[in-house]
Amino acid sequence: MNPDESDRLHAGGNRGKTKRTPQKAPMTLDEPISFYVPARNAEKHLAECIACIRAQTRQPDELFIVVDPRSQDQTAEVANGLGVAVLKQTGPTLGTARNQAILAARHRWLASCDSDVFIQPDWLERLASRPGESAVGIGGRT
Repeated sequence: MNPDESDRLHAGGNRGKTKRTPQKAPMTLDEPISFYVPARNAEKHLAECIACIRAQTRQPDELFIVVDPRSQDQTAEVANGLGVAVLKQTGPTLGTARNQAILAARHRWLASCDSDVFIQPDWLERLASRPGESAVGIGGRT
């Protein structure tokens, strides 16, 4: 079976049985996108980061930040003041924050940038316009 077929076979821990799971359809340009920002001690740059996200030519359909509870500044308060949904990080690492964001996101497509990154206005549009690609490189100024 080749990867272009509509189903993929996955061998799992189901006692040697093979189960079929449907392959997800590729992204379309108008598909909803969730956008999250992991943040720890991000008070200094967060407002500009959020402003850059809100200035996107292709707006995200959901925006939230995941705040590390070890933050020693006003990161959560800044986000709340900007009207951004705040999730409190439940684990100790950045990986935990990213996994939490994946589980919390309402949409299957997810974009992210760090809190000290200021993305260009067409960043999300350019990513969304390449739906058939399986790997994406990202960048921005800090």
